[in-house]
Amino acid sequence: MQTWTHYEQGKLEEIIDIDLGDDLEVEEACRFLKIGLLCTQDAMKVRPNMTSIIHMLTGEMSVSMDRVTKPSVIGDSDLNGDNEQRSTDPDSTTIRSFATTEPLASSEVNTETSL
Repeated sequence: MQTWTHYEQGKLEEIIDIDLGDDLEVEEACRFLKIGLLCTQDAMKVRPNMTSIIHMLTGEMSVSMDRVTKPSVIGDSDLNGDNEQRSTDPDSTTIRSFATTEPLASSEVNTETSL
């Protein structure tokens, strides 16, 4: 949330952890934040592919922010500091688009061996 707000205000450098000290390269950190914003775009066709992401991360390709829009997972209430919990009601209209993977429990692992 803060990244988008700082990006809109032209102040991305203000979100960077200053405790990084001498290891901090502000321009590089801002590039990484912009890449993160590109990767969170709603329209998949606007998101960069992995090859482009690698090239942008390594500096071999410029980061184009021409088509970047506010990610929809960020609501206006989030930007205003309203940290109210979202509904856990399965019938809620809130879109949950994040997939998670968890390791299988030992009881779910197939332990058969073939000879």
